[in-house]
Amino acid sequence: MKCTNLLIALALTFCTTVLTAQSLEGVWKMTSHEYVSPEGTESMDPAQPGLLIISGDYYSMAAVMADEERPLLPVSRDWEDAELMQKTFGAYMSNSGTYTIAGNNLTLTPHAALSPNVMHDGNTLSTTFTLEGNVLNVIIPRGPEGENTWTIVMERVQ
Repeated sequence: MKCTNLLIALALTFCTTVLTAQSLEGVWKMTSHEYVSPEGTESMDPAQPGLLIISGDYYSMAAVMADEERPLLPVSRDWEDAELMQKTFGAYMSNSGTYTIAGNNLTLTPHAALSPNVMHDGNTLSTTFTLEGNVLNVIIPRGPEGENTWTIVMERVQ
């Protein structure tokens, strides 16, 4: 009897993980994000959308985390203008790698990233998520004790 119960529990866990992974597969467009801290809440609708692509065991994401459009680079390509470089490239985030799902926990393991700190050996990003129809909410704990949260809202586009 104990063996049967264990097998049923393992089968249910496996099915839940597989179904959740399959339901996350696709292309997701960032529609808004919110940062909550003890100082208050900051909500932003992104001026430039981001994408999260999940397929098989892999993910890829790219986003501009800014509340206003980034300035275009001048034709002269003045790469010495540090403020322009920061406004243009500083808000850009991109990384790709593998992921795992356990219940509503999503763990990303970057293999390639714009920031070398993100892809450093052994670095992972652990998040929780909720999925309601075609709306995905990814909740990321921030701060030393996880006292702040950053929620990214995405809509399935494919």
